Amino acid sequence: MYTILIIVNKLVEVFNILLLIRVVLSWLPMGQNALTRAVYSVTEPILEPIRRTTYPLLGNIPLDISPIIAYFLMQLIRNIVFRIVQVLYF
Repeated sequence: MYTILIIVNKLVEVFNILLLIRVVLSWLPMGQNALTRAVYSVTEPILEPIRRTTYPLLGNIPLDISPIIAYFLMQLIRNIVFRIVQVLYF
C-alpha cells in the first residue's frame, strides 16, 4: 500500500510543479512553444472547470485564482487518499 501513497504523492508534486511553471509562463511574454503547450495541456483540464466555476463569483475582476484553488484541491485530494489508505490498511 505504500506504493499507492508514493504514486499519489508524486503525481500531486508533479502537478504542483507544472502549475507553478504555468503561472510563471503566464507572466512571461513568450509565444507558443513545446514547453508551453505541454504544460498547458496537462494543467488546463483541471484549471478550466475551476475557472468556469469561479468566474461568475468574481464577476468582472480580472484575476484568475484557479491555480490557487487547484493547488489546494490537489492537497485535499492527496490527504483524503492518504486517510482512506490509512483507515483501510493500517
